[in-house]
Amino acid sequence: MPKASPRRLFQFSLASLLLLMTIAAIGVGVYVASVGRVERATLEGLVTMRGEPLVGTITLTPAGKTAKPRPLRATINDDGRFSFPEASISVGAYSVSIDAPPGGPSGPIPAIYNRATVLAVDVLPGANEVNFELR
Repeated sequence: MPKASPRRLFQFSLASLLLLMTIAAIGVGVYVASVGRVERATLEGLVTMRGEPLVGTITLTPAGKTAKPRPLRATINDDGRFSFPEASISVGAYSVSIDAPPGGPSGPIPAIYNRATVLAVDVLPGANEVNFELR
């Protein structure tokens, strides 16, 4: 069996090292891309108070142990409808707070719908629709 020259051994080692580094870089890139991906969704619905459309704001706050939860807000229109576009909301659980302007046609909103909210929603991938009937 012929003996490999030191130069040939060096070239083989260098080529092997470059191949391993390329494979590792591709693997890290794929991993980072999959970890950094946040699944987005849409959410829309209707808010009524005693059967009548409510005008105001709806706020979603991520549920769970989030260091600094970033609330998301949407306007509730004159017809009681609201919409969070896809770019603004990610899949997950949220607590829901609903507010109306003081002296509005719906009257005061009970604290269980805002300051001490009992409302929640689980946003799933894709289009979501949820209606809130306040009493």
